[in-house]
Amino acid sequence: MASPRHNSPSSPQTPDSTSRSPGRKRNPLTSSERLATITEGGAAANTPPIPRRSSQRLSALLSGSGSHGARHPRPGPGSQSSIDTSRAAPPSYGWVPPPLDENDVGNPPVEGEKLAELRRNTSSQDPKRGALRGRGGWGRLALIGAGILLVIIALAVGLGVGLGEKHHNHSSSSTPSNPQSTLPPQKFPLGQYSFVTALTNVQTNCTSNAAVWQCYPFNVYNPGVSSTINASTATFNWIISNTSSNYITNNSSETPASPGVPALLSVSSISDPFGITFNSTPLSYIATADNSTSPRYVFDFSMSKMVIPSTSITSDGTSAVCFFNQTSFQGTIYLTAAHNFPPSGTSIGGYEQWPYAVEIMEVASGGSNVPDCYEYVNGVVGSPITTDLTSESSNSQCLCEYRNYV
Repeated sequence: MASPRHNSPSSPQTPDSTSRSPGRKRNPLTSSERLATITEGGAAANTPPIPRRSSQRLSALLSGSGSHGARHPRPGPGSQSSIDTSRAAPPSYGWVPPPLDENDVGNPPVEGEKLAELRRNTSSQDPKRGALRGRGGWGRLALIGAGILLVIIALAVGLGVGLGEKHHNHSSSSTPSNPQSTLPPQKFPLGQYSFVTALTNVQTNCTSNAAVWQCYPFNVYNPGVSSTINASTATFNWIISNTSSNYITNNSSETPASPGVPALLSVSSISDPFGITFNSTPLSYIATADNSTSPRYVFDFSMSKMVIPSTSITSDGTSAVCFFNQTSFQGTIYLTAAHNFPPSGTSIGGYEQWPYAVEIMEVASGGSNVPDCYEYVNGVVGSPITTDLTSESSNSQCLCEYRNYV
């Protein structure tokens, strides 16, 4: 069989002339090196049918040289490997898969020439450094690490602040509702105090009916009877505040006598069981040069004292309520004098107990319409009561006296 060669247009040859040419040294080709002849035109009618596609045909097509779509050289006449290609060729591929190297064995295919090139480059480098170079190198890795470190620091700071705030809120919410913790420690005498006293004296001279004047807790303390301690105890809860930074204390060198001088302090009531409410009442300071009496703060204000008589004051037994409209509420807060009530070890009051003596009085004077009494049914004030009561002299007094020294 003659060696295959391309026919030049300038020297056409016929099959007869080719068969009569002198014999040459033949270079037999293996079946894998034989090139299929592309037959054009009507010659396809005499060719045998195309056999089923096989892996050898695919490998033969892929192993061809030249650019896509180039013709393969024709074998000479008598070749048994001619293949009819007159049918439409399959669509061309967009890329040529690169040959696999030894490092690609077992790896999945890479799509696209750029990705294939990247794999070849990284596989030819140091396996420990190639991937880093292909993706930005150590510089990019350092930037990523720095970003992660900053995120961790930010999270740690935020977590610390959140836990601190949560701990602070938890501590505040879990603190018992102790009134003493509502204000920070302050310079004496500022602060909240419980003035624990005993009802030591009751007078009813301002009215013709003693039942209309009542003093809480309705039991007079008897020093000789211990059972009267709790029954006679009355606690006043007050706040002492300053109205100026230069207020007067017991260390002052001033010695003003009665009625004293402004102490630049005020007193207000809180949690008063008697319903006696007052706010920011000024305190006056009194002292003596010879220290014959303890220096003290004093205050007073006028109020309407309401009393529900202990017994009926009308002939038909109707309930009543009486008002002493000109009652004076007076307080004396000593700054050095000792107290002896309640007895040592007795815990009474919700605030820090005032460490010195205190005296509190409610005073009402007699006179016309003292007191004003009305029918009182189901909590509703009704008609005034004008009978069964007579007025007393204006010099007469009704008194409730409380002290913590007896």
